[in-house]
Amino acid sequence: DRRVANVARQILGSEVYIHQSRINLKSGFEGKEFFWHSDFETWHAEDGLPRMRTVSCSISLTDNYVFNGPLMVIPGSH
Repeated sequence: DRRVANVARQILGSEVYIHQSRINLKSGFEGKEFFWHSDFETWHAEDGLPRMRTVSCSISLTDNYVFNGPLMVIPGSH
């Protein structure tokens, strides 16, 4: 979507491209968990992302509440 790309351009101050896209379809508090992690380490080692100059976004298709497993981020880590 051009709107997402435009926001990424504003943040990075340059042209952008999609390096990776994926869907993590997971119901809240069910199935296997995602442990705390750094996205860049995996993207660099496994996908060849050259440097830590990225925008990662999450587009929720429903409202997020404590009971349906929202994304949790450590304050000040991003």
